[in-house]
Amino acid sequence: MTCPLAILYLSHFHIPPSSFSPTYEREEAFKWFQNCLTDLEVSTQTRFFEERLLSLRPEDVSESAFECFKAYFESINVTNGSMRKGTNPPFVSFLIKITFLNV
Repeated sequence: MTCPLAILYLSHFHIPPSSFSPTYEREEAFKWFQNCLTDLEVSTQTRFFEERLLSLRPEDVSESAFECFKAYFESINVTNGSMRKGTNPPFVSFLIKITFLNV
């Protein structure tokens, strides 16, 4: 079964995040990406995270955008063995390079 989000991802990948004009559609897109996280291959997750979620301007990050960012961040780092989920506080040995902090 193909996730509708994967189709959305493939068809809209080249459209900048700022072109989602209605707020509702933008928020729903973040929820869809978060819900379909496990349906996407790790390479697709990483590409979406690096090319889309890391390019969000801080003032454009809503609660659903942050939850989506957090889900992808954790999934990628757990898969890479850089983070273990379930520990309190979480053990993090190495995190994905967040390029927007290198101003």
